[in-house]
Amino acid sequence: MTREKIRRYNELFTGHLLDVGAGNKPYASLFKNVAVYSGTNTRRYYGAEELAILEPLTDYWIEDASSLPLDDNSFESVVCFQVLPVLKEPGRFFAEASRILKPDGYLMVTSDFLYPKWSVEDRQRFTDFTLREMAEANGLKIVACESYGGVLTTLHCLLMRYSRDYLHILSLRSNILGKFLGAIVYSICLILMPLFSAVGVFIYFMEKDNHKAFEFTANVFILAKKTKNVYNS
Repeated sequence: MTREKIRRYNELFTGHLLDVGAGNKPYASLFKNVAVYSGTNTRRYYGAEELAILEPLTDYWIEDASSLPLDDNSFESVVCFQVLPVLKEPGRFFAEASRILKPDGYLMVTSDFLYPKWSVEDRQRFTDFTLREMAEANGLKIVACESYGGVLTTLHCLLMRYSRDYLHILSLRSNILGKFLGAIVYSICLILMPLFSAVGVFIYFMEKDNHKAFEFTANVFILAKKTKNVYNS
């Protein structure tokens, strides 16, 4: 659903865009009006093989998104996808995003809500209220705040994530019988995977326009516009 949301709002993003925690920049091609797409990454999150891939794709190496080595009012656009949970001070990220944005620039953020822990540094989850509050406290006006579908979308997301991690979960079991039974369950899941995927497509089209199910969403999306400077230069 992130791609669908980007496509819906991508015309607002222009000029020089900064992707905070960009990885290999999987969404870059969706921002049609952006002249320059720059990205940050943090070395400690990646192994040697991944770093070799990311080196030529990373414009700024940072330690944490609470401090960006960039000038005030230097970007027309900032985006940040699924990074907030690993930040020690997420409020500082919003302050920094506001600082580097030019007046009337746009910020797009997605973050986990009902989603499993995915990193050793995964610290917290955010409601729509919290994201709104952090943005507005830093001179950013909320343009859109949306859920990712509803409860069925979230349940399907959790099921697919659990299926993906099941072999690792199985490897941690010490009981031989438990491993054997788990292997049988996993085999059945593999057989049913095409059905799970088909159900996922059906759920997507059924709930893709449900943007207000904040109590049951796996992720939260906000779009904000810089209206004023509230930082100390």
